[in-house]
Amino acid sequence: MADTRDVIEAYARDHDPAHFAEDAVFSQMPLAQPFEGRAAIAAMLALFYREAFSDAHGELRHVAADEAQGLGFIEFTFRGRHTGELIGIAPTGRAVEIGMLGSYEVRDRLIRGARLYYDMATLLRQLGR
Repeated sequence: MADTRDVIEAYARDHDPAHFAEDAVFSQMPLAQPFEGRAAIAAMLALFYREAFSDAHGELRHVAADEAQGLGFIEFTFRGRHTGELIGIAPTGRAVEIGMLGSYEVRDRLIRGARLYYDMATLLRQLGR
């Protein structure tokens, strides 16, 4: 059964926080503070996919899963237009495109832990910083 792969592919398609356990932890590796709990994760996803960036979406490139260990990996390209405040940066109207890699721990068809890797310097440069 391909539970891990199914869960992370579904999350990659819709970014619905319902894919996360209530006590999940999501770390954006360039940032110091992890997002703890489904509500905090939902707020972070809303910021990226609705508030800070319009037309935000991830172009899925690769998916891999280790079903025995409940580990999944997604490589994707995030794209959007910066139309809302992000980490203290006022909207610039600039388009961003940045490669990202997500690592996910899945158990009982829920994501329990997530780590998102991307180059913050590239993102800031695209925002004019």
